[in-house]
Amino acid sequence: VGAAGNQPPVISINPFHIIRPGCWYELTGVITDDGLPAGSHIVTGWRVLSGPIPLQLQVTGQASAAAYFEAAGTYTLELTASDGEFSARALVNVMVNQPLQVTLGISAPDPYDSNWSVGVDSNSTVFAGQTVNLAAETFFYDSLISRIDFFDGQTLIGQFNPTNTICFGTRYSYNLDWVLPRTGVYNFYAVVTDDNGDQYRSETIQVNVQQVGLELGQVTPSALVGSEKVLVAHVTDAAGTALLHKVVHFQVNGANSASAIVPTDQFGDSMFVYTS
Repeated sequence: VGAAGNQPPVISINPFHIIRPGCWYELTGVITDDGLPAGSHIVTGWRVLSGPIPLQLQVTGQASAAAYFEAAGTYTLELTASDGEFSARALVNVMVNQPLQVTLGISAPDPYDSNWSVGVDSNSTVFAGQTVNLAAETFFYDSLISRIDFFDGQTLIGQFNPTNTICFGTRYSYNLDWVLPRTGVYNFYAVVTDDNGDQYRSETIQVNVQQVGLELGQVTPSALVGSEKVLVAHVTDAAGTALLHKVVHFQVNGANSASAIVPTDQFGDSMFVYTS
């Protein structure tokens, strides 16, 4: 306590802020004082203590200042107030985060083991009618995700509307299973929209989808009822080249129905033995 009961000024300001780069941001506080010493007035000041790059501060009020935060990182600023006898200080930390990041990955069932999957890209061999999984992964700090859209070119092929998914230094993944309906070139990408309406797009993954050729024959067409019979499927691509390690789903309907999933061998053949 100073002369005549003087007390130091009191600074009230939020000490921690999270923003995105490339924007002007204003820091605003409130300074209260008892008006002592008599005839005194409050003098305030701002300065930047640390940060990844220098900041140009613009004082906008007794306890407010604005700056353009261009680079990501943490900035520490100081606000001081003095009544001529006593002074007070408050530190303010501003964390500037990178914009939302969106990555897209595509996978398909592993022909060797259906419990696993393999990545799909422009060099992969995939076929019309095959199911692929599109996985959009997001990472950012301070936003609410309102929508995730999956596209092939300009065509929307899937959408998610998550409920209260807040990204605060956390990765989230959204998955879409999609059957490739036709042959040709696909251009897949994902777009994430946050609660401010800002949109962020992943890189495009181009996938070339081929037409599969399938020939089916029965080795023992005249076998007796109740005996073993053999079905052979021969699988090729559009050019007639045998496809190795592709999965063939056999289904036999009748009094003694049977089914099996059998991969093709080194000749592009898949064999199913059943009894009917």
